Formats: sequence, structure tokens, C-alpha cells
Amino acid sequence: MTASAPLPTVLAALADELRVSSAHAVALEGLVSEMVRRSSGEDRKLAMQEAQGLDALQQHLDVLARFVARLADSAPEAAIPVGPALHDVPLAQLAARLRSALLPHGQALSAEGEAGDLELF
Repeated sequence: MTASAPLPTVLAALADELRVSSAHAVALEGLVSEMVRRSSGEDRKLAMQEAQGLDALQQHLDVLARFVARLADSAPEAAIPVGPALHDVPLAQLAARLRSALLPHGQALSAEGEAGDLELF
């Protein structure tokens, strides 16, 4: 039997992950701002475009997080299968957070093993 979770729970977990991504984008703004400050001429123009793109990304993620959270508030309590989707999550930390949010203690994914690869930089 494949793992399942209530639709509102799935949507709430997605909203949380979008908020996490938005926070990462905000954290990068300091780095990009420093690049803008240190550059000049054509390089400064390109750095400004990148900074504006990063700001747009952060706003986009924030709006999507609010949108999905709002959907979660009114979604029916129907259970949907999450096992196959969890198996497709290649990032270990993200996969662990999603499993924690979506699977009650004791509910296993399946015999295929757990999702997520080790994340190294």
C-alpha cells in the first residue's frame, strides 16, 4: 500500500517549503547586493539585473506560498497518495522534511527505500 496524506496537509507542507525557498532567496540578496556594490560599468548593470531577478524570485515564492497555504485552508480532507512523489524528491533534507510533515509515525513509504540524495556543496 502506498503512503498517503490528507490534501490540506500536503498543501500546507508545500507552502512551508515555498516559504523556506523564499527565505533562502532573501538570504542571497546580501551577497548579490555586495556584488552590485563592488562592480562598476557593464558589470554593475548586469549585477543590478541579477539583483532585480533575485528580488522577483523571492516575491514569486512568497506569493506562491501564501496561495498554496490558502488552498490548504479550504481543501477537502481527502487522502492522496504521496509515496511516489516522495520517492522523486532528490534532495535528502527536503525529502526528510516532507516525510516528517506528510507521513504519520510508523507509516513507511514502501520497499523501494527512502527518497533523497546526500546534499553536498
